[in-house]
Amino acid sequence: MLASLVEKYVATIVKGEVPCVESTVAALARTENTAAVAAAVAEYQKGMEQDLVLPTDSRATLVDVHRHWERRAVTLFLSRAFADNERTYQCQLMRELEAAKEEFCRRNEEASEQRCQAVLQELWQDVKHRLECGDYAAPGGAQLFQNDLCCVLEGYQWWPEKGVKADAVLEVFLREREPLAQALHAVDARLVLMERQQEAAAAKEAAAREAEAACLKEQQYSLEEHCRQLEQQLLEEQRLRLKEQNRMLEHHLKEHQTLMEEGYKHDAEKMLLQVERLRKEKRSTENHAWIISAVGLLVNVASLFLPGVVGKAAGIVGNVITRML
Repeated sequence: MLASLVEKYVATIVKGEVPCVESTVAALARTENTAAVAAAVAEYQKGMEQDLVLPTDSRATLVDVHRHWERRAVTLFLSRAFADNERTYQCQLMRELEAAKEEFCRRNEEASEQRCQAVLQELWQDVKHRLECGDYAAPGGAQLFQNDLCCVLEGYQWWPEKGVKADAVLEVFLREREPLAQALHAVDARLVLMERQQEAAAAKEAAAREAEAACLKEQQYSLEEHCRQLEQQLLEEQRLRLKEQNRMLEHHLKEHQTLMEEGYKHDAEKMLLQVERLRKEKRSTENHAWIISAVGLLVNVASLFLPGVVGKAAGIVGNVITRML
């Protein structure tokens, strides 16, 4: 990365322009961070396509795979990111991973709908045949229809691998068959259908509530994972920076002592000023405020597009502060 920076700097000089380190660093950061986001998203997409078999039995199954590959994607991004001090590109990665996850959820629901519709059509074939033969247009036909419908529902209940839209598809299926029950004057069958519809609707509502709660929990978990990895990276940066500052401080103190011993009082005073400056920089580095500020910035920006973390931001930052004490 340093080589790229030098190349851009030299290229500017060759063009006859006045080089600016800040603009060169900013341009390199845009290039590197954009590439880092793209690589992380590609890693996530590849892993999800590889590990997911749709439809999944539950949203939680999909989320487990999502969390694994999100963690891999964040690790890859942070290893390649450069000078993302405002966490702009990390937040961009969060948005793209969230969008990618929702697309996988949409595809999962679509696959589940197709599977469930195919299952119901298969189970309905015997009933359809009896309708065509007029078996229900006879005394006791209403009760016979009711019994056959119960067999269809029981078979559907025990059919494996229906996915997350099983209840919703069943509700639509029953609603579409209601006119048939009315046409057969099967009052008892209509009552069964209404009861099944209510049960299916209640199950659908419960599933929707659970899905919403799971989504909010996933978003909070995702943000906490981003914050955890960012905190670890910043602590490592702090350790390396303190190591370098201690080395420089020790070197300057030795230089000051040598100048004093050799009688260069004026130069020794200048060196002492540099020592004080280094000590001030070291105290600033030792203060965890800059780490807390960086994590806080990430949390605040993420709160703008992740509704699941609203109201949780203070707690997440508070946990970071507690660990810093």
